[in-house]
Amino acid sequence: MSRRREILLYVFFGGVAFVLNVGLFALFHGFMSIDALVSNVMCWVICVAMQFVTHKYFVFEAKSPSRREFFREVASFFGGRVLTLVIEELLLLIFITWLRLHSLTVKIVANVVVIVLNYIISKRIVFNGG
Repeated sequence: MSRRREILLYVFFGGVAFVLNVGLFALFHGFMSIDALVSNVMCWVICVAMQFVTHKYFVFEAKSPSRREFFREVASFFGGRVLTLVIEELLLLIFITWLRLHSLTVKIVANVVVIVLNYIISKRIVFNGG
């Protein structure tokens, strides 16, 4: 697959995940008044499951020749996402909980940081090392 097509698909599916993530955060935190950090984890669970499928089969078109390879991809994908979840949680803790900045604005900015990090992890580590 061409690098340009890969990036376009990543941006498209990343955009879908971004809208879903921010929308769910607004629902959970804004409308349901669930704590920002808890809301973020709830969004993470839903979005990461969707992202694994779209990244594996559509963006990077990764083929798993064996079950072992498939489970390696799952583990490394979710492991990388846990790393960026920790980074995002720290950003939300600092800027929403401690500094009391506008939660949705902070969530959007933090999500952009996470998107860039997730691309690097997915491309270089998870799906065939780029």
